[in-house]
Amino acid sequence: ERLLWLAPASTERAFLLAHHLEQTRDPLELACLWTELGEVHLGLGDAAAAEIAFREALSQTPGHLTAAAGLGWVLEHQERWSERAELAEREAEALEAPRGLADGLVTAAKLWEERVGDEARAIRLYRRVLSSHPGHSDASARLQRYHANQGEWAELAAVLRAQIACTSDPVTLGR
Repeated sequence: ERLLWLAPASTERAFLLAHHLEQTRDPLELACLWTELGEVHLGLGDAAAAEIAFREALSQTPGHLTAAAGLGWVLEHQERWSERAELAEREAEALEAPRGLADGLVTAAKLWEERVGDEARAIRLYRRVLSSHPGHSDASARLQRYHANQGEWAELAAVLRAQIACTSDPVTLGR
């Protein structure tokens, strides 16, 4: 049994994990086992089974970032961008560090903007990021571009003023 834990993805390892799942009741341990089972299924080339396992892990522990990353990989490779963007938002919400939340929301916003084509949802997320992190350069740059493209000069000026207020570096201010 120990050697199977070290073995690469195999049906035997999947069977062993399924056996352990039947005996486990702790939600975090269940999430870890489901995640590992998802990784084994990916290694075996079974994306559908992997997706089921990753989703089960997330149902046990919604903030399980490894399970979310595995599910995200599946969704990206199947080009299911709306689901991937929604998952990215949930991943961001699971992060405790404020900067991590901001960066995660920008990642989700980029997916909404670039892959799904939902510019309105992306803009809401960029604004949310800037409400808590006014100097977030990526969110600021994307909002600046959006307002400039829309000819929304007052909104563009407001974003630029907020960016300047957060910048103390003279080199950055001179650009």
